[in-house]
Amino acid sequence: MGNVHSRQYNCLAQLFSLYCDETGSVREYILKLSKLVINLRDLGFTIEDELMVHMAVAKLPSKFDILKVNYSTQGRKWDLNELINICVADEERLKESKAEYANLAVHKSSRKNFKKNFKKGKFMKSGPVLPH
Repeated sequence: MGNVHSRQYNCLAQLFSLYCDETGSVREYILKLSKLVINLRDLGFTIEDELMVHMAVAKLPSKFDILKVNYSTQGRKWDLNELINICVADEERLKESKAEYANLAVHKSSRKNFKKNFKKGKFMKSGPVLPH
């Protein structure tokens, strides 16, 4: 009995200390959380699926704040697979918007440097000189 209690305690400690960091995969985080809950169930400590989903959402990083608000304001319950699909789609959307923002910043920077160099005479105003 003491061995089971000790393993339950260790799984619970891991579960409560598990957070999704900004650099990791949200899918991997949710699967780790799910595995810990399954281990607890195997040890006779039941955690309902609804609580597992609440825990997973609550421990998402701040970049998922909109998803958290949507989850908390909806009247229906999400299951684990639905949560994974929604989080992965949101993660992909965030990556795409970050890449678009980076491209926009590079584009604006390149355009600014071109104008600055053009004004300094580093580019010929009449166009390139072609060999005769």
